Amino acid sequence: MTYKVTDVVLAFDVTLKTRSLSLNQLPDGRVERHQLIEQLHEEGLLDKEIAHFLNLAGITTPSGLPYYSELVFMTRRKSRLRRERKQENKIQLGELCFYLKQA
Repeated sequence: MTYKVTDVVLAFDVTLKTRSLSLNQLPDGRVERHQLIEQLHEEGLLDKEIAHFLNLAGITTPSGLPYYSELVFMTRRKSRLRRERKQENKIQLGELCFYLKQA
């Protein structure tokens, strides 16, 4: 059978999923603090040692409190999750349907 182009209809079902609209932007000072914590962790320091380093350097939390190991751990965890969310932006294509026009 032969069909004309005008006899065939293409239908697309497209779903876009992104979490980038829900990402909060961090102030520059906080980004730098997170980068410092990650750098110290990559150099082999433990969370307790990082907290001690930050406190000795006079670097406090955004609310002005001293750091402690659990807070450093949670800061690293939240930074990692934020990076993963940024990388999760995907475009998912649904079904592509072909059908013939009914006369």
